[in-house]
Amino acid sequence: MAIINQVQASDGRPFRRVWIKAFWGFDPENEGFLGFTREGDRTRLFAQYQTGDLILIYGTRGSRTDKEDRGNALGFLEVIAEPTEWRDLISPEA
Repeated sequence: MAIINQVQASDGRPFRRVWIKAFWGFDPENEGFLGFTREGDRTRLFAQYQTGDLILIYGTRGSRTDKEDRGNALGFLEVIAEPTEWRDLISPEA
């Protein structure tokens, strides 16, 4: 996961930072959580994430991603940075 550098407005307030994360698919209505394959990536996000940061989701280039989504921006997430059990958040349809 990458982060775009933080800058400040002329009055000193920080702008929202934007993180970039690849997804195989993007379906926040049925899968309302941000998952990580590697625990170290999650740990890094929790250590650096600030309230108000946004995460830009883009489609991976792999075969598990729909062709029309590969390499494209799919949406933004604003998350609550706390570990949770994904089974508690996923819909029965997903």
